[in-house]
Formats: sequence, structure tokens, C-alpha cells
Amino acid sequence: MANPRAFPSFVFDHNEPQKTMFAGQAVSDSPAPFPVEDRSSKISLPQNQWEAKNA
Repeated sequence: MANPRAFPSFVFDHNEPQKTMFAGQAVSDSPAPFPVEDRSSKISLPQNQWEAKNA
């Protein structure tokens, strides 16, 4: 069976600690029972640039 997929969304300017803690699950020796890929932006982008990048 394939691993389930989820797309958690964080408000860059308001949820930095939560995003950091969640992305911390991506370490190779994590006890999390699922793989995690951190594809989040590393800088705050205006909405039009974010939309263009993720289109």
C-alpha cells in the first residue's frame, strides 16, 4: 500500500515554530511512521510570486 499524502499549509509569518517542528519529522532517523518532505518556501513571498512559483 502506498504511503498517504498530505499537504499541511502554514502561514509563513505566523506559524514558523509549528512549521519547523513539523519539518523536523523529516530527519532520517525520525520515529514518525510516515515519510516527510519539506517543500516549504524558505523566505516570505508576496502572494503573486508564490502562486507563480507553485502553478
